[in-house]
Amino acid sequence: LNNGLSYIQTSSPLSFYDTSSGLKGSVYAIVKHRGELFAGTSAGLFAAVNKPGSKSFRPAGLEGIPVRSLYSDGINLFAGTDFGLYRSYNNDFKVVDEGKAFVLEYWAKQNILLAGGAGGLKAFDKTSGYSVKNTPSVEGEDIVGMAVYTNPTGSEELWIGTRYNGVISITSKS
Repeated sequence: LNNGLSYIQTSSPLSFYDTSSGLKGSVYAIVKHRGELFAGTSAGLFAAVNKPGSKSFRPAGLEGIPVRSLYSDGINLFAGTDFGLYRSYNNDFKVVDEGKAFVLEYWAKQNILLAGGAGGLKAFDKTSGYSVKNTPSVEGEDIVGMAVYTNPTGSEELWIGTRYNGVISITSKS
């Protein structure tokens, strides 16, 4: 063993996927939607082929559009891209909003899907079919990350990471 390991056999649950499995571009996001695995990449959206033993992906829409974030509500698949927020129902993608959507986060207590990107944050109300809702004012910020945090008292906070101005915290009223 002074020269390293020449052979290892493990029963690992890990799988490795790359361009040989059909993925193109850099992978930005992964989500499971309706039992299918989807990958958002710099070259579009790809879905794992659902066949026993298959380890390949097929194009699933938005070809040539960088898909930076994904969210599934169990019925709809949302894709945050450089060209807007897209919503798919039965693999038919429609533009929900034309603003850049680099990061998606669902805030369950508020029933809103948040989309952050260059230029700020937008909120989409799930109870009204994902129509735009009054959005907390973070206009002009370049949003790079979001997380909903429930503190020990039970109230929730939305933490927003920005490219140039640090972290912003927004506290839930309910």
